[in-house]
Amino acid sequence: TMCSTLHSLFLASASRHAARPAVIFDDGDGHILAASYGEVQAMAETFATRLKLILEEKKIPSTKIRVGIHATESEQLIPAVLGILLVGAYVPLRTEDTLMQAVRTGARCLVSNNPGSLAEALPNTAWVH
Repeated sequence: TMCSTLHSLFLASASRHAARPAVIFDDGDGHILAASYGEVQAMAETFATRLKLILEEKKIPSTKIRVGIHATESEQLIPAVLGILLVGAYVPLRTEDTLMQAVRTGARCLVSNNPGSLAEALPNTAWVH
């Protein structure tokens, strides 16, 4: 049996169908945003590179990479998840209990489009905005 990861399956689809829409998002203000497989792949790889630099800067060992996302829905959510999977383990966080979940799961890095007071509560955590 062949075992594939989510991000390897996505990258394979992106190489075959780069121009096809991969993410379509309604921003709630009447705007429909779309990104192709190729664009999402590029965003994910850029995000993964940025994330690696932050993790290296914080001296987080590769065996301990668990990255949580605390963000509202946006067209950038899928590329962020794929970028995280290229680097380490993705930890989905529910908004109502983010702080406790981050501590319990050992997430050493959090991605957020609005960290607010969480950044103060988790000062030893790497943050990506």
